[in-house]
Amino acid sequence: CQALLSATGAPSASAASGFLLQATGVEGQKDGAFFWGKSGQQANPWGNGTSFQCVVPPVTRGGSLAGSGTIGACDGSFAQDLNATWCSTCPYPQKNPGSGAVVQAQLWYRDPASTSNQTTSLSDAIEFPVAP
Repeated sequence: CQALLSATGAPSASAASGFLLQATGVEGQKDGAFFWGKSGQQANPWGNGTSFQCVVPPVTRGGSLAGSGTIGACDGSFAQDLNATWCSTCPYPQKNPGSGAVVQAQLWYRDPASTSNQTTSLSDAIEFPVAP
């Protein structure tokens, strides 16, 4: 499976909702977590697998998510509204990257059926600016 990221809405440092980060093509029923940073892009190999860590540390995790889909199929997906995660009145305001930040994000997910003996993988990455 190869997870692909997309986003809808507008990333905002102050809005309480409205920026949905989504990953599709994930192995069904596996756990995952979005993470992001604002230190730039990279392409570091992830273990002995075929994915790359594209977000330069330090990174911030969005919290553990339960996957959907069918066990053994690549029809799983994840979604998280980042505005609802990091706004000033939301559960984790300390995770807010700040207005004007250029953020890189990625999904980490379990992939126990990988033929590379790597039991976790990373999605492709996405970059976005955060509005006020």
